[in-house]
Amino acid sequence: MRLRSWKPQPVPLKPLYVASELAKTLGISVHVLQKLLESQGVVVYRVGPLTVIPLSEIRDKLPPVWDAIDAAYEKLGSSNGSNKVDSLE
Repeated sequence: MRLRSWKPQPVPLKPLYVASELAKTLGISVHVLQKLLESQGVVVYRVGPLTVIPLSEIRDKLPPVWDAIDAAYEKLGSSNGSNKVDSLE
């Protein structure tokens, strides 16, 4: 079996992330993402069939994912003249 090459995609900044969309963007399965969320104690919410993850939980408990979101926002902001995300509180 040959592994396909994966390039990280920019993660857009938004207050809530649907687990399936976040997993796809990160290049992992939803099952792997769910295990990661559980192991890190991330609070998730079920809304009907969807599992949603608040941005604050990502920022506080998943630093590598937060760094990817922050870097994408910084890159977008540099083209618009705004700064890096300092605080969302």
